[in-house]
Amino acid sequence: MTVSLLSRFAIAVPAGLLFVCGAHAQAPSAVTSEIAPNAEMPATDIPTAAATDQPAAQQTQTVQQISSLEDEMIGGIDWEANVVYAIGDGVPPANAINAAQARVRAKRAAMDEAMARLLEMVQKVRVDAESTTRDFVNESRSVNTAVSGLIRNAEIEEVRQFDDGSYQIKMRMPIHGQKGISSTLLPTMLNQVQKVNIVTRSTRSESTPTNQETAVAAPETSKTQNADDSQPHTALIVDATGVDASPAMYPRILSSSGENLYNVSVPDPNVSVVEGVAAYRTSLEKARQDQRAGANPLVVKAAKTAESGKADLVLLDEDAEKIADLGEGVLRNAKVIVVTN
Repeated sequence: MTVSLLSRFAIAVPAGLLFVCGAHAQAPSAVTSEIAPNAEMPATDIPTAAATDQPAAQQTQTVQQISSLEDEMIGGIDWEANVVYAIGDGVPPANAINAAQARVRAKRAAMDEAMARLLEMVQKVRVDAESTTRDFVNESRSVNTAVSGLIRNAEIEEVRQFDDGSYQIKMRMPIHGQKGISSTLLPTMLNQVQKVNIVTRSTRSESTPTNQETAVAAPETSKTQNADDSQPHTALIVDATGVDASPAMYPRILSSSGENLYNVSVPDPNVSVVEGVAAYRTSLEKARQDQRAGANPLVVKAAKTAESGKADLVLLDEDAEKIADLGEGVLRNAKVIVVTN
């Protein structure tokens, strides 16, 4: 009998310990995340008590992810990704009738705040060297209405729900594209900008060349090719690092004498709406790897920014000549990439 009681006691102690460990392991997470398709913002949970058993490196990574989320609480403009984004927060109201109503109203509040912040971010987008979207919205009722409509239909990228009933919603809209800001502003910009004639060797000729003259002039196009004269240039990359250049929807490229080499009037309007007048990358390597660059881009260095503003780039005369020799194909299809810091 004594041995039987001791055996039962020995079994009872581990059972109690197992109950405690089980309760600890089932501690609920502090945040849940509903991620919309194409979501880019990493889902991060607030560390629970179980996190104390995790390696120090893993805990550090979690803290860094949460800090990164806090840094983008309002929103921003990502020229490389071609998006404007904003984040809104909503808390359940104290006078809600029930939990369901509190949840719906908190989610609605987060969405309203996200749209308000998105409008704030959109108005900061630089259109050209001298103006932002805010200037166009304030000056034109039609632009104001169009931009407001785009924001109301902006994409919800991610929805987060926290244990206290609050919500966090991230929304974004493209800068270019059919649902982007450029589709609204391009007609106004085209009316303001004077057409630029692209100077090429063919257009510089005083008369239309005959077949014989064309054959003789053909070797002059060798400047549009690589050093081995094997391939024509497929795009234009302007290295604007070190000159404090700023991205814009409709930048200009100028010669040192002030001649317009490239602006919003040059590309096909349909291309400008869908792809933008120019793409922006933060390194020359990224620019070369961009699909827009093609196999053999021409790379030139910006000498400085223009007096009109940091979005307009000035080239040396020798580089301006190279752009003139590109012909209409590259520029007409907006195969232009600008590298900024």
